[in-house]
Amino acid sequence: MDAGWYVYDPSYSPAGWPHTGTWEVDRKRFPNGLRAISDHAHGKDIKTIVWFEPERVAPGTWLYTKHPEWLLGKDGDQKLLDLGNPEARGWLIEHVDGLIKSQGIDLYRQDFNMEPLPYWRSNDADDRQGITENHHVTGYLAYWDELRRRHRGMLIDTCASGGRRNDIETLRR
Repeated sequence: MDAGWYVYDPSYSPAGWPHTGTWEVDRKRFPNGLRAISDHAHGKDIKTIVWFEPERVAPGTWLYTKHPEWLLGKDGDQKLLDLGNPEARGWLIEHVDGLIKSQGIDLYRQDFNMEPLPYWRSNDADDRQGITENHHVTGYLAYWDELRRRHRGMLIDTCASGGRRNDIETLRR
């Protein structure tokens, strides 16, 4: 299942799928959730993969309105979920883990269609540049490590806007 399986508000983004930040199954499109699709696939010995882009958060979404303290960026613009924030990362781990279990997801795909450097740099004082980036990247890797710990053998696919995350630490996971 690629982008667009989640709830989004078309008044913010008529195109739909880029409006990320409410990671709940769209029950209008999938009244029985993704579990119905997963169960059907599993009955035919097929595994399911579901697309996520948890770091990019659009205005009007659940994360944007309920937890602005977890986000980096300017109000009114898309923001970056700060995985260097332990509360934000903890919520993401629990939430995605819950979706994997409840929806019968076999493989996790993570995308990343934004340039994070300006978000990190604008969060650090001139003499502290790189701190937010360091914490974010170590938090992102910790997130993946915890998903892998909870779901032994689960493959993770990193599409990341055509290869944005082809770094050794991401790829070894």
